[in-house]
Amino acid sequence: MFHIPNSKTHPVFCTKHLGVEIDSRLSWSNHIDKICKKVSSGIGIIEKARLFVNFNTLDTLYKSLVQYHFDYCGPVWDAVGKTLSDKLQGLQNRAARVITASSYDTRSEALRQHLCWDDLQTRHLKQVTTMMFQVHHGLCPEYLTDMFIKCSQSTSYSLRSASNNNYFIPRPRCEYLKTSFSYMNRGAYLWNHLSKDAKITSSLHSFKASLLPSDFFLINS
Repeated sequence: MFHIPNSKTHPVFCTKHLGVEIDSRLSWSNHIDKICKKVSSGIGIIEKARLFVNFNTLDTLYKSLVQYHFDYCGPVWDAVGKTLSDKLQGLQNRAARVITASSYDTRSEALRQHLCWDDLQTRHLKQVTTMMFQVHHGLCPEYLTDMFIKCSQSTSYSLRSASNNNYFIPRPRCEYLKTSFSYMNRGAYLWNHLSKDAKITSSLHSFKASLLPSDFFLINS
């Protein structure tokens, strides 16, 4: 029990904030379990509807009943271990097989390419990159923009880094920081590895169109 002036606070293992389950160890396992249950239910509905509706309707059902749960606050919680990440990816693969009426021996990568889907990790990294575009152009709330320091504001970085519109990457003090939004395979690191042309794009639509699979290869490998 923690004592705060004029009140007593009891610790809890997990709490829910804006639909995100946050556990005391930041493992996100409880939140992933919730996503899996909702996604599995959505896939079940799609499977039942497949015999009666066309592909466009199936696609709409997928986006509203499945993809929404994969995407919601993805940049916050997707820094999970391989076991939980594979669990989620397995569900996306299952959805692809249901929509295309494919057997389980069909390669999931081929199905995603046919459906024009990114795998979940790449999808989340694109979300992070898009958010970094908004940070860079001052389109985010101030508290989020303040998380990042441009190299042009830091004397410890070269003029080349500053001219490339790069961001300072803080040295982590703990393992969790390495996978946080502002470090390594999140915002600053991912932004710094984009092409110079992508960084100076002024339109969000053009920026998204300029993103290539190779921009995320280093992160995924």
